[in-house]
Amino acid sequence: MCAVLGVACGGYQKSLFFGEKGSRTGGGGEEVRFRRTVLTEAERVSMSRSLTASIPPSSAFKWILQLEDECQNISNSQEIAITRGPFGVFRSVQRSLPPVDSPPLIPAEEATSVPSQLESQNTDYFEIPPNDDGHNSTYDTELVGAFLDEPQPASDLQVTELWTNLASNDDIQRFPDESHVPEVEELVSGHLPLFFQHYSHPQSSSSGDSLLSVSAVNSLISVLGAQNSAPPDATFLLKHYSANVLGFYSPFRDAKTPWHILVVPQAKNCLASLSIGECPDHASLCTFYGVLAISALSLSNIMGSLTWMKNQAKLYRQRARTHCQQMMSSAYEVPKTAKYKSILMALVTMIQLELATSNRDQCECYFLEAEKFIRLRGLNRRKSRKVRLLHHCYAYERIIWETTTICDPNSAHRLHVRTVVETSGLVTHCQDSPTFRLPKWKDLEQEIFTVRSLEEAENDLLSEQLGIIVATLYPEIFGVPEPFVLIMSLIVRLGREKDAAEAQSTSDPLGLADFLRWAKLIEKGITDLNNLDPAVRNVGMRHRVVDQHQLNRVLTALRNAIEIYFYRRIYEHEAPRLQQKIELIRDALFRDGTESSSSPFGSAQLIWSAFIAGCEVEDLQMQASFSMWFEESARKSGLDFFSDAVQKLHRVWKIKQSSNGQKLKWMDLMKRADG
Repeated sequence: MCAVLGVACGGYQKSLFFGEKGSRTGGGGEEVRFRRTVLTEAERVSMSRSLTASIPPSSAFKWILQLEDECQNISNSQEIAITRGPFGVFRSVQRSLPPVDSPPLIPAEEATSVPSQLESQNTDYFEIPPNDDGHNSTYDTELVGAFLDEPQPASDLQVTELWTNLASNDDIQRFPDESHVPEVEELVSGHLPLFFQHYSHPQSSSSGDSLLSVSAVNSLISVLGAQNSAPPDATFLLKHYSANVLGFYSPFRDAKTPWHILVVPQAKNCLASLSIGECPDHASLCTFYGVLAISALSLSNIMGSLTWMKNQAKLYRQRARTHCQQMMSSAYEVPKTAKYKSILMALVTMIQLELATSNRDQCECYFLEAEKFIRLRGLNRRKSRKVRLLHHCYAYERIIWETTTICDPNSAHRLHVRTVVETSGLVTHCQDSPTFRLPKWKDLEQEIFTVRSLEEAENDLLSEQLGIIVATLYPEIFGVPEPFVLIMSLIVRLGREKDAAEAQSTSDPLGLADFLRWAKLIEKGITDLNNLDPAVRNVGMRHRVVDQHQLNRVLTALRNAIEIYFYRRIYEHEAPRLQQKIELIRDALFRDGTESSSSPFGSAQLIWSAFIAGCEVEDLQMQASFSMWFEESARKSGLDFFSDAVQKLHRVWKIKQSSNGQKLKWMDLMKRADG
């Protein structure tokens, strides 16, 4: 058809384009053409079954030979009109039958009364009488023919020899029932189109009385226009998410982040499917409603007075949770009900949603479920680039989460995940431990210079292994070199070893000598972060739109925050010894070092650094600066984790002020601030 029309074929795909009003070009400047799907997915499946059932398999070869014979005897210049079968293929030649009076049609002047008649009658009365075998294949074929504008002679409505043979063939899969038809109440409102005024079901007429079957009306309306089940505000919310919200998550000013590459297209495809009456899988719907919830939450907080938008955020969040539960109930089934990438994308989106709403209990749940899913279904497979992007997104957020969480490392949920992974037989693929403990190595200095293979790097999910890792995506996604992430992970693990030894909660605690060896190794690694090789620092950043000043701010703040976290978490240093690092972070938060020049772009990348430094601030003026940065970021982004962080900071400052100089351990401070 494209060749006939003389246009370039754009292929068949579901996609959304956000453009200006009246514009017919997409985001890349290309001209956009739209093809509206006439039939829903269920109707297309039903029609395909009906068409394949229109000829018995035993007779198919005969009809092909007859069709071939006819075509061979026709010259190229002669016009040909194929009249066999559905769409002109395989239709059996009908025997001449005596003319049968057609059922009386509904007069045009009475057509407007049909909706009220439908409403006043018992719905059971309008059910289509089934054939002897309980199916309505004759009616369905007629329906297809009516839609294709093929006039059906009266003889076609009778049971011909073909249909007799078909009914006796047990191998034919018959047309399914019409359980997919929309509710009657949705169809009887308003006047029926003229097409319906002259249509009556052949088996529902008797004694000259003709009344439209509700089932017929349902089916015909359905084929003429698919039911749009997409939320009315979805397009607006998706545009806000991609154009505004994602700017807070990445230091890059381009559309090459995992959220732009994976999440946004998934959400757009889901919206397109809902708009044409299809039913996407639970993983796609979970991602879709999760994105809408984040966007609605952001808008409601930015505008302040949009109560209805807050309600929309709650509604979409609940829908996302529901679809996530249904998705995970079949995530481990064989055969698969959804792609691995789609399920993981949905889980990462739910983590992002619960982080945005500061629901820590739900965050912990989704983090652990995602870890279990990755270890059971993701590490023993060949990983595409998109899957690796999702793994990196999960791991980075998880490591950040572990630095401040007060959840019990031996909680029931964590023990469950650990037990399932260890007893699955797939633990051999894991290059790290789900317990967040340090590996038992003797020669740490030797391990540092070990070059890790691609498989080792991919399966070291939460960055436990020392060594040189070339195939990393952290710089490309977050602008953060691999050593930064490794050092954070090692600090968390060494802190867990320290807590376990002090609480005597493990049978093989880390000895003091090993503890000091690890601490010195990490301390040296933190110092080396200042002198990273440019090749390591800039890996994966080619062809990226990089705001180098913004990226330097992120790395400066992160490097100093890692150092503060290490000395506070491992050595329990007092705040006065950390004030110089805090000032450097404070200057990085504000562009050009002035409080009036803070930039919201990529501010989510700075929140961890700002929180770690803010917990150790003693000067009141400096506290006011940190408070202002969090409050401004919350106001501009509309994301709750900024306001939640500043509230926790105020509790930390209050606890320290009332401690009367008493030394507080890092974890004790976090627990009291959360309490």
